[in-house]
Amino acid sequence: MNTLILDKVILEIDSNQLLNDITFKAREGRIHCILGPNGAGKTLTNKIVGLLYKVTGGTVKFNDEVINPWNTEDDRVRYIKKIGLMWQKPVFLSSSVYSNLEYPLKLRDTPKKEINVKVNKWLDLVDLTEHRDKNPNKLSIGQQQKLSLARTFISEPEIIILDEPAASLDAATSKWLERFIKEQTRLNNLIVIWNSHDLFQVKRVADDVSILIDGEIVETASKSDIFDNPVDIRVKKFTNGELL
Repeated sequence: MNTLILDKVILEIDSNQLLNDITFKAREGRIHCILGPNGAGKTLTNKIVGLLYKVTGGTVKFNDEVINPWNTEDDRVRYIKKIGLMWQKPVFLSSSVYSNLEYPLKLRDTPKKEINVKVNKWLDLVDLTEHRDKNPNKLSIGQQQKLSLARTFISEPEIIILDEPAASLDAATSKWLERFIKEQTRLNNLIVIWNSHDLFQVKRVADDVSILIDGEIVETASKSDIFDNPVDIRVKKFTNGELL
């Protein structure tokens, strides 16, 4: 079983310690939500897992291999190919929906015929086939997030990182996105790291939850234990709306 393990991770930038003792394990086929107030360090944690920042202390392991800190840039690129990232506000190539989906496949030297098959498959899965030649910036917000979702999944990564992916969506599109990600997680045995400040969304999608407060993971447990039987008093205060 694939596992992602963060062990006592520390991040310092310009002599400021931003993350301290980030420790949790995420397993394949399960959605691991990082839940915490705005400014707690959720996006920074995602950037560490996504290898955008090198840890100052501790390690990030995928199975038994340390992927952060990496030894060489070649190692980092090799590890990044295992990861898909989806941000709350995606940035697109300005050409077409199709070109945005083929881009991550080209980076992985995917054969041209295979690229066309995969792009068409994902256009259909996210209901964007009729928009394939459109500039992504002309799409609605919901369609843009569907495109971002497809671009994240199309290269068949083993680790998916989701940074508040439904924050700007209407209720119907948000529910569609949640359902779609849950299905893909189970179908492909993915490790999914999903950060959110939305308690209700986490209750709907999570299998396991880590609570991040002031740059520190204060508790990790199954969803039911986090919400029904928390150990740390700060977790109870946060889930009760007393700690914002």
